[in-house]
Formats: sequence, structure tokens, C-alpha cells
Amino acid sequence: MSARIYQAAIGTIGALLMVYLTPTIPSGSVWSLFFLTLLYIFFSQLVVSLPSGIKISAAFPIALAAVIAHGPAAAMWVTFPAVILFTWTLKFSPLRTFFNVGHFALSIAAAGLVYRATAGVYGEVALPYGFIPLFLAAVVFDLVNLALVGVRLALLEHQRVMPVVYRTLRERKTATLLYYVLGVTMALLYVDRGPYGALLASASLVGLNQFFKVINEVEEVRLQAVTDRLTHVYNYRYFADWLENRFPTLTKLGDPVSVLFVDINDLKTFNDTYGHHAGDLALQTVARILQGYTRNTDKVVRYGGDEFVAILPKTDTEQAARIAERIRDVLVESRVTLGENEVPVAVSIGVSTYPRDTAVPEELVKVADQAMYLAKAKGANFICNAAELSIKG
Repeated sequence: MSARIYQAAIGTIGALLMVYLTPTIPSGSVWSLFFLTLLYIFFSQLVVSLPSGIKISAAFPIALAAVIAHGPAAAMWVTFPAVILFTWTLKFSPLRTFFNVGHFALSIAAAGLVYRATAGVYGEVALPYGFIPLFLAAVVFDLVNLALVGVRLALLEHQRVMPVVYRTLRERKTATLLYYVLGVTMALLYVDRGPYGALLASASLVGLNQFFKVINEVEEVRLQAVTDRLTHVYNYRYFADWLENRFPTLTKLGDPVSVLFVDINDLKTFNDTYGHHAGDLALQTVARILQGYTRNTDKVVRYGGDEFVAILPKTDTEQAARIAERIRDVLVESRVTLGENEVPVAVSIGVSTYPRDTAVPEELVKVADQAMYLAKAKGANFICNAAELSIKG
């Protein structure tokens, strides 16, 4: 499914759901909803962009309060003007705007369903057990939203969804729990005290936004130190640290660790023929596919100029070979777009596994490198594992 089709589908489903549920908005709540709408518009401008590309807004607690107090249809209309204004301010395309409306509507609907199923009625919170439905609604709202946006990013970047969502949750770290707690607090104060309660809780939203900014800045500094600037995967510095400090922990219980050594075939010729910008695009394409088709627990490293290493914890040779084949098959179908031309990128992949192929951690990559050269000798897009080295010898 293309990103455009997906965005149009989510926008359509969300918009139809919004229209369908509009008659369920409680009568007599116009002024309260107008107040929440203004509040949401203001706090939706307090946005932090995470390195994953997903944006975190301080307005989430207000949307949750609207769901709990007035139901999902009311919350959809509370968020609608801010979504339109926000996307217009950032000059998003009409399709992106339509998608934003849809994914907010679906996230709100999911939170509303969970709250109604666990609490029984909107507009009331029976303490102390009322915390549970509130917290569940906050979690569902956030995770559905992340999943819907994550699918869009994954389609655009040709990655799998879970790594994108997992990366976002990892970037937020402990701030995620704070995100949920402030949402629950806002909902409680609004249900109990109305607009005055919402205003009281609003001060904490400014603090939430600043907290996200600090976390984001710290994460960016950390990532810059261990990330390759061109491909946005880990660099050799990260790999050296991993080999020294993390590898012993992984192998302490005797679990296998595999390495894929991936080399782009004839990158120099590629650069000479199409230019260095084209070579950069080839590197970025391979890095993106390696990230997208390995698992959340795996690490992708740019090892050298045209070489990448994928670290696969708790993975034996057979499992690593299957992952390598999946990556190779995707790369065979991939193309680098250069103006009107689409140019294929060929790779050679070597596989080695600890402790089967070597008991020395430092030798693990060397053995995979040797297997890669054996694969390269066979031609483009071949895979060889370390066992084939002894056969060759």
C-alpha cells in the first residue's frame, strides 16, 4: 500500500466517523467545548519534533479531557480547528491535512470506546477506581495515534511499522508516563471543576512541553555522537563501544549473536557514473532498508565507506541467513531515483555467528567480512555464511 493511499484511507475513515458521531455530542455543552477548543488551539502550537519524525504536542491532555467529559464526537470537534490551523501553518499538503484529521479522529474514538467499556459513562469519574479507565484511555489514545502516524512514516521510508513506533517510545523514555499522568490529571480536574480545573492544569502543560524539549535535546546530542550523519544509522564509534561493553552481556548465558556484513557492490563505479550525490542516495537506501527489515533489538552500523554491519542478538546462523535473504530480496527490488532514471543497487552479504564461527568477539566481524568477499566473488546480491569459508578452504 502506498503512503498516499494509506493517508487518504485514514482521512476518509476518520472524517466519516466524525460526521457519524456528531449527533451524540451532549446538548448544552457548546460553551464548554468552545473553551476547550481555544485551549487546544493554543497548546497544539507547543510541539516538539522527535528524531524519528513524529511530533509530540502538549495538547494531548486537553483532547483526553474532552473525551472523558463529553464523549469522542465532542473531542473530535475540539481538535479539528487546531489540526487544520496547525497543518496550514506548516504548509502541509491537503492530503497530509486530511490524514491528520483522520488519525486524530480514530485515536479519539479508540480512547472513547475503551473509557466507555471500562467506566460505563462519560462525564463522571468514580474515584479511586476511576483512575484505571482514565489511564487506559490515555494509553490507547497515545498508542493508536503513534501507530497510525508510524505506519505513514514507515510507508514513506520503506520501513516496518514497529521499529518506527518503538524508536519514538524509546526517544520519549520516562516522559511517556508523565504524558499519561498529565492527561489523566487534566481530565479529572476538568470533569470536577469545569473550565477552571482545565485552566489550573494548563500550567503543567507548559512544563510538559519544556520537559519534552530537554529530553529531545539530550537525545539529539547523544545520537549525534554515535550516529552516522549521512545514513542516520550507528557509526563505528558505537560499534566499538558495543563490542567492548555490551557483547559480553549478550553472550553471558551462551546465547548466539550473529553479524551481517553488507557491502555495496561497485560504489566507486556508481559514484563515477552518476555522481557522489547518487552514491549518497545509494548508501541511504541500503541503510534505510537495513533498519526497516531488521528487528527492534538489532543494531545497524555504518562500518566503513560502503560497508554496513547489522548486529543480531540471540540469533543463530539459520535465523541470520533468513534475515539476510529478506534484506537482499528487498534490495534487489529497490531503486535509487536519479531524475528520470531508476538505478538498482547491488550488495554482497556475509554472515557469521558467535560462538559457532568464532569464540573471539573481535573476530566476529572479520569472519563476516571474509564471508562477504566470498559472496562478492560469486556475483551481485549473493549471501555467504562463515561455514562456507572452511568448505572453500
